[in-house]
Amino acid sequence: MDSAPLRILGGVAGIMFAFAGIMLLALAATLALAGPFGLPIASLIVGALLMLTAGAAVYFTLKPLASSMLEVDQIEEATADALADLPFDTIKSLVEKRPIAAISIAALAGYSMTKDPQNATKNAERLVMGLF
Repeated sequence: MDSAPLRILGGVAGIMFAFAGIMLLALAATLALAGPFGLPIASLIVGALLMLTAGAAVYFTLKPLASSMLEVDQIEEATADALADLPFDTIKSLVEKRPIAAISIAALAGYSMTKDPQNATKNAERLVMGLF
C-alpha cells in the first residue's frame, strides 16, 4: 500500500490534535485566570495572548518589511551554491561507486593530457559519460 495517504492522514490528525491541545490550554488558562480577574477579563487576556502569538507568527513567517530584492538575491546565491557543488558531488559519487575505475580514469586523463592535449578533454568526457 502506498504510504502517501497514510502520511496525509497522519498530518491531518496531527493538525487536529494540535488545535485541540491549544484550545484546551486556552480553556485551562482562562479558568486559571477566572479566579483572580473574573471570567470576562480572563477570556480577554487569553484571547489577547493568542492574537499576539498569531500576529508574531505571521510577522516572522511573511516578513512584511523584508525587501523582495533581498529574497531574490538569497535565492540566487543558494542556487549558485547548489550548482557549484554539483560537479563535485558527481565526482564524489563516481569515486565511491567505482574506486578502481576512478583511479584508471585519473591515470588515463594524466597520460592523455601529456601526450595529446587537444583531444584529452573529448576522451575524458566520453569515458565519464560511458560510466554513467
